[in-house]
Amino acid sequence: NMKIDHERNCDIIQVVLGLVFLVSGVLKSIDVYGTILKLDEYAQVLKLPLLQSYDEAIAVILCTIETTLGLWMLTFIYRRLSTTVLIGLTSCFTLLNIYFIQNPDKMITDCGCFGEMFPMDMTESLIKNIIILILACYLLWHQRHNKPMFWELPNAIIGFFASVSMLLSLLPIGNTSFWYDNSRIFGKK
Repeated sequence: NMKIDHERNCDIIQVVLGLVFLVSGVLKSIDVYGTILKLDEYAQVLKLPLLQSYDEAIAVILCTIETTLGLWMLTFIYRRLSTTVLIGLTSCFTLLNIYFIQNPDKMITDCGCFGEMFPMDMTESLIKNIIILILACYLLWHQRHNKPMFWELPNAIIGFFASVSMLLSLLPIGNTSFWYDNSRIFGKK
């Protein structure tokens, strides 16, 4: 039965995309200061001082969104919402990739997709983003036929508390990490 194959494919794709976004968000969260520096680099090259003014808050929000999307995808909750947000976010990143590839004088050597753990140039990042977009569009198209893999309520509770705990772990409650001085986050210098 073709529908069963689509359901299985959707489940596999959802787990893969969930892992990609969870790993990306967690690696950026481990070194939020590095993420802030990468956002500063983008802001300088694109001449967007507003982005640079709010780089600390944007870094925390970006880490939280990516980690939350990954958790939602892995727990199979908010399937259409998380897939739609994932497509929107990846589309923005893809447009940035295309811009930097077409303007090599403004080239940023590392896209920052996975923090500093797995450096990727813009071409590698573009290929990754196109693959993600193809998989996510397939997922979105076939999700309308898909039933939840597990019961939704326990997964919603797990996803909610995981998202809240992730956000709380990034708040500047003191220097909780030897990786960076998080007192710089949200303008506390």
